[in-house]
Amino acid sequence: MTESVKSPISPTFVILDLVGMFLLGIGLAKQFADFDFFPQLASLGNYAPPSIAAGAILMALAVRQLLRNIKPGK
Repeated sequence: MTESVKSPISPTFVILDLVGMFLLGIGLAKQFADFDFFPQLASLGNYAPPSIAAGAILMALAVRQLLRNIKPGK
C-alpha cells in the first residue's frame, strides 16, 4: 500500500551542498562586505576567492548528482 519514495540525491551530496553554501557565504561576505568570519589571530590572508571557488564546486557537484538522478517524464 505505501510506497517508499527514494530521494534523488544521497545524504552525502546534501552535506556537500551545505558545506558549499557555507564556504560560498563566508567568501562572499569577506569579498563584498569585508566581514571577517575568522578571527584576526588565524591570519588566513585573503580567503575569499578560494572559499568562493570551493563552495561553488561543492554545490555544483550536488546539483549535477540531482540532475543525473531525475528521470524525465516522471
